[in-house]
Amino acid sequence: MGTVKKLFALDEGIARKLDIFAKAINKTQKEVVETALDFYFDYTDGIVADKITEEIKTGKMKVYNSAVKVTYSNQAVNDLQQFNAADRTLIAKKIRYLAENFEQLKTYKKVREMKYMIH
Repeated sequence: MGTVKKLFALDEGIARKLDIFAKAINKTQKEVVETALDFYFDYTDGIVADKITEEIKTGKMKVYNSAVKVTYSNQAVNDLQQFNAADRTLIAKKIRYLAENFEQLKTYKKVREMKYMIH
């Protein structure tokens, strides 16, 4: 993926912590900020999922194509074998949720594409 230059101001204390932390772990400030944002976006994905779930429950949002059949690649099946049964079930449910709600999730810009085949 390409890079985009952004210019923004930080609180002085946050900027100082960023500088100290980046030097301490021998990373660039860009790497630290990108990693921090990745973690933050993962965290907010849960918040968005909760919001979507609530909107589905209250009827504010419709579930599209609930008859989606998800096909897993051989690699995905092999990878899933590394998890216990409870974790495999949870992962499969999350994948199904993404597949069933893909079009709606795209509007939140949290999910851009599906890497597996949906029938």
